[in-house]
Amino acid sequence: MSCEEARIAIMGLLDGELRPEEEGAVRGHLRGCRECSLEEAKYRNLAALAKAASLPEPTDAETSRFWAGIYNRSERKAGWVLLLVGLALLAAYGATALAVAETIPLPVRLGLLATGIGLFLLFLSVLRLRLRTLPFDPYRNVVR
Repeated sequence: MSCEEARIAIMGLLDGELRPEEEGAVRGHLRGCRECSLEEAKYRNLAALAKAASLPEPTDAETSRFWAGIYNRSERKAGWVLLLVGLALLAAYGATALAVAETIPLPVRLGLLATGIGLFLLFLSVLRLRLRTLPFDPYRNVVR
């Protein structure tokens, strides 16, 4: 196994994602190659540091206090409304430009329009299903 192959496989080794024969080959290379062994030690140290640096989850009281503020709720709603309005305007403009474009062949225009309409119908279907099942959602009252 070359150093380049071993360096690529080191993360798989640390994550336990290698097949037994691959793991044996990488470990054998690491026993014989000081540079790759040092690289593996650096990755192992980095993984340990990342695992130790877990951030605490906010408490339910902190989350409730955050969402109790009218600014926080309004900000989220305004963001969603602006995003959806912007996407609707872009989709309408794109559909109009596509419909009147003379340089784009008709089959391409029809295909793009059909794709856009299909995506819109799928979005509506998912939205309707979500709204219909919302009262039965067991996670509806989960704060986080």
